[in-house]
Amino acid sequence: NGLIIRQIDVNIIGIANVRLQLLYTTILFLSRESFRRTVPKLNDLRSIHHYINLTWFIIPIGLFIISVTLPWTLFIQTNNAEEYPFYYKACSFYALAAFIELLSEPFYLLATVTLNYHINIYIEMFASTVV
Repeated sequence: NGLIIRQIDVNIIGIANVRLQLLYTTILFLSRESFRRTVPKLNDLRSIHHYINLTWFIIPIGLFIISVTLPWTLFIQTNNAEEYPFYYKACSFYALAAFIELLSEPFYLLATVTLNYHINIYIEMFASTVV
């Protein structure tokens, strides 16, 4: 890893660690954090089916947030697109990775609601490994 980092331009490392990571974490935070805080505290839902229906609402919210943040990231005033030809593709791949990780979120919340915390570890591990 040290040899690879020495050969890569410092600006590319900065773009990957700041801009692309900011895009990724913004999508995940805005899409799922409110559900992670709210769904376990809900007591008035009558059955597990209501929880399932509620948790799958994360996917359309995630798609909406991706459709807002991705163009915002791509078209803000930067020189990255001109200097680095794969900047647009990298942004798109990071957004796709965030969406793939969001697909595991309903299962994570369902395991949290049913108090199966040991399953949460495997769900998070699977989501991180796939991405």
